[in-house]
Amino acid sequence: MPLGQAKPASVAAEGDLCGSSIMQRSSTTESTENNATKKRKRPDADFEEFKEEIMLMFTKMKEEQEKSFAMILDTVNAIKDQNKEISQAIDFFSSKYDDLIARINTLEDEKTQYQKQIQSLEYKLDIMDRRKVASCIELRNVPFKKPETKEELLSLTKKIGDTVNINIEQSDIRDIYRFNKNSTINIQFTSIIKKDNFLKAVHIFNQKNKEKLNTTHLQISGAPLPVYISQKLTYRDYKVFAETRKFAKNNDFRFCWTSNGKIYLRKTEGATLIHIKSEDDLSKLKPA
Repeated sequence: MPLGQAKPASVAAEGDLCGSSIMQRSSTTESTENNATKKRKRPDADFEEFKEEIMLMFTKMKEEQEKSFAMILDTVNAIKDQNKEISQAIDFFSSKYDDLIARINTLEDEKTQYQKQIQSLEYKLDIMDRRKVASCIELRNVPFKKPETKEELLSLTKKIGDTVNINIEQSDIRDIYRFNKNSTINIQFTSIIKKDNFLKAVHIFNQKNKEKLNTTHLQISGAPLPVYISQKLTYRDYKVFAETRKFAKNNDFRFCWTSNGKIYLRKTEGATLIHIKSEDDLSKLKPA
């Protein structure tokens, strides 16, 4: 086609159609690419949102854990402080306990020493008491006669001497008395030898005569009553003798008596003679 000549109308129309088609295809392609881009961007946004939620959750969990840990740590520290106080209290009481045990041991030692001293003093007092009563005897079961004077009691003693065949002079008696009408008559001789001879004479008389010494021999009116004469005992020996008589009764011992200030037991006639010195001796005799 020559230059400057206009294109035919049909050719121009085809050109326009082609251009229009190309433009439509270009527009469609761009639209498709934009939609694809939008579709690609949405999953990334969801993931980021999910990620933020997870991070927020972990952050809250971390904060809660830190709070819980802080509370636990406070509790542990409080328990440690309490344990420390308890440990200090235990140490304090342990120290006091040791002091108390030491004090108790000291008191026990002092008690033992005091007991030894008391026993020693009791032993010395008993020796002194024995010396005081060494020349004394007791008359029991003699009726009281009112008024009763020392002269009458001395006369009564002389009658006993005449009965058992031993001479008693006033010079042989240092003192004679009875505390009250129900008590025994106490006679203190001027010598232990005279006292021993008097007791020996009474013992021989009672052995030889079927009718033992009684109130009839003393010319006391009324029904005859047995008269018992024995060595005067110390206060300690009185207590031991009372316990010995009780023991004899409860354990079928037939004989329990005193002689020269000593206490004796015998189970049956002809059995072994048992000398009782203290209540400990009675404990040893108790059946197992």
